[in-house]
Amino acid sequence: PSRENLLTLRRKCAQIFTTNEEDLKNL
Repeated sequence: PSRENLLTLRRKCAQIFTTNEEDLKNL
């Protein structure tokens, strides 16, 4: 279960980073 949680956290972080990059590009 711990590994699954880490994977989900990594996916969430990746999504946040990608969204931030897209937002910066839009700016």
